[in-house]
Amino acid sequence: MNQTTQIPVGGRQHFIPSEIIHLQASVNYTMLFLKNGKKFMVATPLKTLASRLEPFSFFRVHKSRLINLAYIKNICPYNNTIEMIDKNQFELARRRVNSFKKEFKYFLND
Repeated sequence: MNQTTQIPVGGRQHFIPSEIIHLQASVNYTMLFLKNGKKFMVATPLKTLASRLEPFSFFRVHKSRLINLAYIKNICPYNNTIEMIDKNQFELARRRVNSFKKEFKYFLND
């Protein structure tokens, strides 16, 4: 997919996937955290956005969190914590460690 392709996120809002650092689920709403520091709440479930962002190197690290692999700053293999460029840290769910290894090709503790 093209780096300037915009995806619909809800209502009339569209975003370029490379501008999104991570997304957080909140019931049937999703909070988008953007590269420019802004946040947007949209009335679209994370599951729907995850399927739209699948071709753009996003990974679901937890049931309520989707991250853009391009914006990972650091990975701590001892506690499976991922730090993003905006300094947010997320713990990788235990059942997602193996799929993360395959997707990101980075080895965490087994």
